[in-house]
Amino acid sequence: MHDDVLVRKGPAFGHWAAPLAIGGVAVLIGVVVGRGGWFFLPAVAVLPLLWFWPVEVAMGAAVLLLPFEYVTLLGTSSSGGGDRTLMSLAIVLAFCVLVGAGVVGRRLQQPSATVVWWLLFIAWAAASTGWAVEPQMSLNYLPSAIALFLFYLAASSFRITEKEFDRIVWLTILGGAMAALLSVYGFYFGAGFAQHATRATLAAGGGYVNPNRFGSCLLIPMAFAMARFLTARARWTRIFALLLLGITGLGLLLTMSRGVTLAAIVMGLVFFYRLNSLRLGSLRPKVRRLLVLSVVLVICLAAVMPASLFERFQKSASDRGSGRLDIWTAGLVMFTHYPIAGAGLNNFPVVYTKYAGYASKLYSSEGADAHNVYLAISVEEGLVGLLLFLMAIKAQFKAVSKCRAQIVGSPIMLVCCEAAFCGMLVVCVFGNFLWDKAFWFAWVLLAFAITVQTTRTSREIALPRRAEPIL
Repeated sequence: MHDDVLVRKGPAFGHWAAPLAIGGVAVLIGVVVGRGGWFFLPAVAVLPLLWFWPVEVAMGAAVLLLPFEYVTLLGTSSSGGGDRTLMSLAIVLAFCVLVGAGVVGRRLQQPSATVVWWLLFIAWAAASTGWAVEPQMSLNYLPSAIALFLFYLAASSFRITEKEFDRIVWLTILGGAMAALLSVYGFYFGAGFAQHATRATLAAGGGYVNPNRFGSCLLIPMAFAMARFLTARARWTRIFALLLLGITGLGLLLTMSRGVTLAAIVMGLVFFYRLNSLRLGSLRPKVRRLLVLSVVLVICLAAVMPASLFERFQKSASDRGSGRLDIWTAGLVMFTHYPIAGAGLNNFPVVYTKYAGYASKLYSSEGADAHNVYLAISVEEGLVGLLLFLMAIKAQFKAVSKCRAQIVGSPIMLVCCEAAFCGMLVVCVFGNFLWDKAFWFAWVLLAFAITVQTTRTSREIALPRRAEPIL
């Protein structure tokens, strides 16, 4: 029996639990069909699997839906905080499963110091609504911020097993590859890309994903595909992982996002640098093989890229980063007027209307997103908020470094998650992704990788001691 089941299955339990579960699923199907949500029936059909693999199904559904978030709209939130998506429901389900499995299975652990810094940051952001320029703007974002933090808290406090994490990794790779394949198909065959005719993204009905955000969702699947190539034992598994890596990489490049492309490069450099610095002799041949294949793959992808990708990089200076430099110029002036406490959570667009004249080109308040997480935090939460955010990042790197120092076996998945985390920090320089789910999943998966690696290291250290004869 799995040690990670959500509930204990006793003789008396089965008499009423199975009919209750079947009845609940039947009612849910009736509600979905009654509201015309035929598109979501496959998701409902997966729910019974929660009985056997709760963690894998709940977290797997979330990572699979991550690239599809903005094309699975369910409706508008009653609080005015934006559109509800199927991804939001998946995160709620994953949170409930992690908490439930952790309590019932006694699999909760003390969270890392990173959680403390994030708690302080969220508390400060919540407090900023008291002095915000426009408090309603802060209140609209606050529920999402708290929900994402609670999800990260549950993941950081949960002792996930290596088998569970392995399945989540595969589902992450498959979700990214499927989304990339659909975007590539739509790009070359012109299916629903009126908003971004020269850039690949996902579109369904009246919704579409911003190419920059879509590209950021592909960073983690790419990192996992590289790691899976190294950890796979069977040849066909390695070939399959390399194929998915190529598809995901093609989808990422076709988004034409300069920031995401740079983040992918940094992610690859960190990945290979960390593996090389570990000086594990058994890994060197595999790492060299993957490095050669990655270079060949990049050359092949560059050969089939449209000229518009290279033109976008050439115009980076002339178009001032699609206006980012102008917005950043005004943002720095805004920071000088709100240096300590900030202007309030999600108030950058509000304050921008007062200081837009400092930029060489005017942008409307609707399009005046900070396009930089660090600048947005500086303006909205001030130096205090920026310091708390940077301390959370420092604590996360410290936890990774401590785990890496105690490594006994192969730490490929830990290095992979660290590389994806670094890539996400780079992409945050060119976009305001702080409250995007892709940003928080980088933290969640890195927390899982640290837990798995720590458990494996403890087990490998304990095995020789158990083998010692008792005198």
